[in-house]
Amino acid sequence: MRMRTGRIRAVQLTLLAVMLLLLSSCGEKGNTEIKEAAPEKMEHVEMQDEMPSEFDFSVSFGYGEINKNEVNTYTDTVTKDLIVKGSATADLTLSADEMASIYAKMKAIDIMDITIKAHEPSTTTCEQTPYGEDKWKITIDGATREFSWTDRYCGVSDEALKLKQLRMDIMKIVQAREEYKALPDSEGGYD
Repeated sequence: MRMRTGRIRAVQLTLLAVMLLLLSSCGEKGNTEIKEAAPEKMEHVEMQDEMPSEFDFSVSFGYGEINKNEVNTYTDTVTKDLIVKGSATADLTLSADEMASIYAKMKAIDIMDITIKAHEPSTTTCEQTPYGEDKWKITIDGATREFSWTDRYCGVSDEALKLKQLRMDIMKIVQAREEYKALPDSEGGYD
């Protein structure tokens, strides 16, 4: 009888530990991961009021590691995630006015000096799927910056909100262009 009571007690303790673990992963505190694509020494980059002749960027985004959407001025292309149908790419060169508008928005958020916060697993109490992820590369006057952010850990930092809004502003410009409108419609969705 003692052996059976001991086993029941062990099972109860194990179940209690599992429940505590599950409950601790569902708190309100969240964290947005923003990370450098590669470690580098960050130097201050002064963004001039006028857009310089050397200015390019790419932003790829999507759900999880599936970053099929991309606007890339290095290659003058746009890629659209067609979900179950893969992706489609079109040549798209943004006009000087469109580029100047995007540059002004980047300058307004000081994108070349934006604070990068690494995700700290010990502070995360929430994780979601699917989650959004953006990857950025920006070159201004010979200085290149690469970084990414995700909302995988539920909370979204002020820096991530600025980057998300910038990406949405860029997509409004791109989606108004005939080259983008000519791409096939997406089919399906992400769970």
